[in-house]
Amino acid sequence: MAKLGARLMRNKYQNATIALVAFALGLILVFQNCGAPVATSDSNSNLAVNTRGNDVIQLSTSIKTLSDQDLSCKVDTDCEALPLGAKACGGPADYIIVSRLNSEFARLTSLSEELRVASIALNQQTGLASTCDFIEPPAVQCVSSRCQ
Repeated sequence: MAKLGARLMRNKYQNATIALVAFALGLILVFQNCGAPVATSDSNSNLAVNTRGNDVIQLSTSIKTLSDQDLSCKVDTDCEALPLGAKACGGPADYIIVSRLNSEFARLTSLSEELRVASIALNQQTGLASTCDFIEPPAVQCVSSRCQ
């Protein structure tokens, strides 16, 4: 009887060990890709995300470069806070101060809209979340003939 009890106890521990090893292997398999991009059935999906991400970066850079070329002003109304991008919850991600006197002002407003649309698409495609706080446009003024 004692031998039977010992054998049952040993089997109980072996079964528990096997279950623990199986559980650990399962966790390893589940978490092995943590931090890696999520695989999708669409092989072009990652390419599309990268392309949209690059579009957002290029548009942001273009807007910054063009706006910095001419921030001249005569009065405060020559200055404007142009919205940049889009938060996942809605509204602009940021603002940039531009001059209405900038020869590229029309292009800047067009690029701002392109950036908004590209940001929304990227947010939706990646499932990006953001804070849902509203970002106020900064106060703008003309100081020493320069928009600030």
